[in-house]
Amino acid sequence: MRGANRDLAAAKRDRNGKIKEIEKSISSTKRKLTRSVDAFRDVRLTATTIACKGKNYSLSSRTIAEINSTGSVYTTVSSKNSTGVSVTGALVGGAIAGPIGAVVAGKKDKTSVSSKVHDDRKLFFCVSCDDGAFSAEIRPEEEKGAFEFLALVRSTAASADALRETVERETAELGRLLEERQADTQEIDRCTEKAAAVQKTLDDLV
Repeated sequence: MRGANRDLAAAKRDRNGKIKEIEKSISSTKRKLTRSVDAFRDVRLTATTIACKGKNYSLSSRTIAEINSTGSVYTTVSSKNSTGVSVTGALVGGAIAGPIGAVVAGKKDKTSVSSKVHDDRKLFFCVSCDDGAFSAEIRPEEEKGAFEFLALVRSTAASADALRETVERETAELGRLLEERQADTQEIDRCTEKAAAVQKTLDDLV
């Protein structure tokens, strides 16, 4: 009788183990949709969504992402001649000598000239999705990283629809397999019948 009961317990463990493995595969497949990709400031990117300040938006091939700006980069130039007369001006959109905030100085014909580069721009990371839109301000010194993140958002959005379709198909296939495993009690039924037959034989001997 103990042998029959061991066989029945083993059959149940095997069935339950297979069911749990399929359930784990389903969960793992669904997690592909929420896989973290990257983050920039208050903006967080997953495989199918983008979030800003806690609110999520769905990415798709229709998502529009761009960086907009206001203001400008300009250079102020001041000169002072030997008589002490100073002249100050600004050059907007011209050649910039040195990095932002740098003071570049020189002398010519007893006149000293200095220039300083200023950046009064405001940059905004703007995203428009099917279910809403948002904008997040970016510091000018973060511009390079912002454009790198922008490229990543665009590529992720472009592949979001295909990923959803893949996950939906794989989940459906695993769901059908799960139903089959749950419905398959053939081995358990066989072991149950065997245990019952053994028990009946023992009862008849008493």
